[in-house]
Amino acid sequence: MMNGSELKIWRLNHSEPTEACEAGFSPVAWGAESAGGCLDALQSQLTDLMSVSTSNSAFAAVRLGGRVTTWGSRYCGGDASDILHQLNDVTTVCSTGASFAAIKNDGTVVAWGADYAGGDTSHVQERLVNVTKIYSTAAAFAALKADGTVVTWGSEYAGGDSSKVQRQLVDVVDITSTGTAFAALKSNGHVVAWGDADWGGYTDRVQNRLWGIKKVFCTGSAFAGLRGDGTVVTWGCDYAGGDMGDVSSEIKQVKTIFANRYSFAALRYDGRVLTWGLDSCGGAVGEAQSRLVEVQHIYSTNSAFAALCADGHVVTWGDELAGGDSSAVNGELQCITGVFSTERAFAAIKSDGSVVVWGDPDGGGAAGAVQGQLVDVETIFSNASAFAALKTDKTLVVWGDDASGGDASQVQDMLVRIRSVHGTRRAFVALKSK
Repeated sequence: MMNGSELKIWRLNHSEPTEACEAGFSPVAWGAESAGGCLDALQSQLTDLMSVSTSNSAFAAVRLGGRVTTWGSRYCGGDASDILHQLNDVTTVCSTGASFAAIKNDGTVVAWGADYAGGDTSHVQERLVNVTKIYSTAAAFAALKADGTVVTWGSEYAGGDSSKVQRQLVDVVDITSTGTAFAALKSNGHVVAWGDADWGGYTDRVQNRLWGIKKVFCTGSAFAGLRGDGTVVTWGCDYAGGDMGDVSSEIKQVKTIFANRYSFAALRYDGRVLTWGLDSCGGAVGEAQSRLVEVQHIYSTNSAFAALCADGHVVTWGDELAGGDSSAVNGELQCITGVFSTERAFAAIKSDGSVVVWGDPDGGGAAGAVQGQLVDVETIFSNASAFAALKTDKTLVVWGDDASGGDASQVQDMLVRIRSVHGTRRAFVALKSK
């Protein structure tokens, strides 16, 4: 199982809050009770949810009027009772692995959860004004203010202490994070990093090359800065993508970069894909290279990649047990329109609405008894080890690890009129219209 820092990086719906809905919705939860899979008495009260954010094992929902309701593990922010009176007029909630931070309409911030992971803002509270966006590592927050400056708090080992670079944190336009380090992109194309030196918080060896950067990407412990001229600068953990090694001379004319926890995959303008990082986890393409033609997008589990090509076929590589080997379903991987992932499995939607799955069977790589129900699928949601497919009739089909939300039999009759689904590591909550 992965810890909170690993989840922060590789569950894409982990720290990013959902967009606010135009009307209030009701929630249905299932999965591990300790991870937010049970609403109990809250079920009948919550009819006005607008958006949902998740930590490792807790949910935080913004309600109509800007109030916030939490549930799940109290060790991960599931209990906000001590500061509930402050949680009003909230617009956005963000998270680390074990805490939440809410931005209010006036630009101030309220945080709760584990103190070590960003739940305590007491030493920076007076500076948390005019905040426009909050970013996070596994255990620290970085708030970007309207004037382009940054305020950090949380674990000093995970980027919560930016004092050594504070004077450089001006004119910041975006922030990217590994598990324990931040990298701030400034308006002039320069980058400032801080946090765990081994995981990207130290840039001295490449600082003179960190100019002209237009976007920063990350694996779990390394950064890659894409320059406007299509070249790339990397730093952080060497084996997880911080060192481009033998492909460094070929990394040019890069259009964009994709990543999993251990490796990077760069897509060039000529359609070629170049990889680096841990070979067994996608850092080496191997025989799949010849099939990577006209690649449109690259998806990832923790340790494997799946490339969607222009003609609708999919090419995979990396950890064979985590989706890197799709040989058993290659004949079905045609006419694919979208690919989704858990930590160790992929699920692809075909143009006819059917679904193809592969990877670790215990992590969603086998649909089993529900395979026949996977028709007319619109989109797929996931947590660490389970999938939830939304069909055109707004019902859900789930599979994967039963204890992590792969079994919704106890609430199946409630899973109608579904609009969206959100996951902690081991539980789901679905928002349904009235």
